[in-house]
Amino acid sequence: MKRYRYLLLSIAILVLAYFSIEVKALDEVNQSRAATFDPKAYARDFLDKKLAPVLPQAIDLPELLSKLSQNKDETFEKYSHAVSIGNLRNFLVQGEGKVTEIQENEVLIALNNTEPAQVVHLATEFIYGNSIRDAAGLFDIKNFSNSNDINSIAAEINRIIRSEVIPPFRKQVKLGDRVQFIGALELNQARLNVRQLEILPIQLSLK
Repeated sequence: MKRYRYLLLSIAILVLAYFSIEVKALDEVNQSRAATFDPKAYARDFLDKKLAPVLPQAIDLPELLSKLSQNKDETFEKYSHAVSIGNLRNFLVQGEGKVTEIQENEVLIALNNTEPAQVVHLATEFIYGNSIRDAAGLFDIKNFSNSNDINSIAAEINRIIRSEVIPPFRKQVKLGDRVQFIGALELNQARLNVRQLEILPIQLSLK
């Protein structure tokens, strides 16, 4: 008799478990997730409310170059950020200099306070990758379980920079102008090369 009771109890548990499971198509799950996460809204909030307040704290680029020449590893440890393990690291930097060349995809700037003058390449077309998102160390990858969301945030941040920061600057900039910039700089810690620095701009102004 006990055996039948256990059997009936087991059947009842299985029936309850079956009806408590909601089966959804994968497309429906993806659509539901997409509906609850808006990378455009997140990117806008990140730029305006998280990144903007810390931009004045960006390290001066000539100072960073000096520190790198003195103690590379300590400088990377203190000032660089990345969300993944590896040699590619990102710095939030600021600087000022004179426009020496205007090319189709970049503007070359002779940096102040460097001897001889260090020329940096200010990207104005190919704004891609994760550098702007990661440069200040404000983005926590552990808050996201979906790699598509992580990548879409970086893509949307880059799109905002390309569409809102770059066009007015390109329209006004001329040879000889003085430019102040804040941006992201990616460097390889294992194979450090500071001869040709590319800055992905976050904030630009002409003096």
